[in-house]
Parts: sequence; structure tokens; C-alpha cells
Amino acid sequence: MLKKLFAAAALLLSVQANATVISVDLDQIQYKVGETINARLVVSDIQTLISGFEASLNFNQDLVELTDIAFGNFLTLPGFYLDNIQISQSASGQVKLTEVFAGAFQEDLLELSVLQPNNPFVLATVSFKALKHGISEFGLTDLSVLYSPMNSLDYEDTATIGKAATAELVSAPATLALLLPALFWLRRRQS
Repeated sequence: MLKKLFAAAALLLSVQANATVISVDLDQIQYKVGETINARLVVSDIQTLISGFEASLNFNQDLVELTDIAFGNFLTLPGFYLDNIQISQSASGQVKLTEVFAGAFQEDLLELSVLQPNNPFVLATVSFKALKHGISEFGLTDLSVLYSPMNSLDYEDTATIGKAATAELVSAPATLALLLPALFWLRRRQS
């Protein structure tokens, strides 16, 4: 009985250690009001061939406004006769993204495996407009990744870990006000 308990614990720890990670990568840390914030959903700790994903990106709708959603290129074959299933639903403070590869045959999966790198890649890019100054966190919930290993059954990683990102939104006049004393000091020093 004790051996079974240790085996189950080891299995649980090995599954947790290999959990897929989806993180939010921002193109910069600080934005001025009116600028575009690009939040990329990047998948890492990839186990095998990815054929789909689901993620909900949460944001502060008082500080940012959703402007655009673009899915990545690593689940789409160029010139493929079927379109992937791509769903994006926006609700207050959340955008839910789902993409599933449309290929069903081993040949399709083989072509997809050639396209996907073994290192992290972008699943989707979600763009926002900074509305007013403040700190906005972009968090992830409801994560899962669908894996389709070659010559094996598909499986879903629902233990996917999400890593959030934080953006500082500053107003342009406030930034200028911070620089004015230094500019006056430099001007006086030149005289």
C-alpha cells in the first residue's frame, strides 16, 4: 500500500513539473495614454505537437480597451484546404480565445509538426488601447492545451499554468512634468 502511495505521489509531481505554461508577454512595460498595448500569449514547456488551446485573458476595462485579436501562425498550415476553428469572445474585462487545428489525418499532423518549433511560440496577440493612467494587470484563467502526438491519442493538458503581466499606464503631461525640473536645471547650468 505504501509503495502505491509513493508511486502516485511521484506521478503527481512529475505531471506538475511538466505542466505547460502560457504567459502574457507585453511589448513594453510602460505605456502613454492613447498608445497600443500588444499582449502576446506565449506557450512554453511544450510536451509534444500542439493542435489547439483555450485561454481567457482578463484585463481592467476601466484602463484599457480591446482593439484587435490576431491568432498566431503555428497552428495553421499555409495553403491548407480547411480553416482552423478560431473563436474569440469578448465580455466585460475578459477575452476568451480558442483555436483548434482543422487537420484530421496523420499527414496533416506531420506537416504541422514541421511548422512548430520545439521552443516557445506565440498562440495569439491581443491589442489594447491605453485609456487612462494606472496599473493594469493582464491575467490568464481557464487554460488548456490540446496535444496531438504523432501515432498516439490526443490529450488535453488542463493543468496549464498561466503567468500574468503588468503594464504601467502614464499620461503624457505627467511624464513631461517630471522632466521639467531637470530641463530647467540644465538650462540654468548652460547660462
